Amino acid sequence: MPGRRSVLLSRPVGRDLLVGDLLAERRGPEDEVLARELTDSRLAAVLRGLTRDEAELALAWAADPTASWSRAAALLGHPDPAAFGERVRRKAKRLGARHTARAAAARASS
Repeated sequence: MPGRRSVLLSRPVGRDLLVGDLLAERRGPEDEVLARELTDSRLAAVLRGLTRDEAELALAWAADPTASWSRAAALLGHPDPAAFGERVRRKAKRLGARHTARAAAARASS
């Protein structure tokens, strides 16, 4: 275009800073995968005890600290978000308590 300047993304704009650093998306494709990596064994145990839809809701709820269980279910398009969200919340809590009790018993016996 006439009257417009173009610059390379590799052009320095400051000390240790390039034009591309200001424009490019910082998140890589691996960031999404790493964000969902389950490092806590309690989390993995609870998710294994949930159905795919329930686990999807649990992950959606966990991803948004301001969302309630029913709001997360609504965002996923569940037909009865209040009931489904409450059912999954109770089930996840029960599975977490069961895993914690079993882990404590295993530590005590070893």
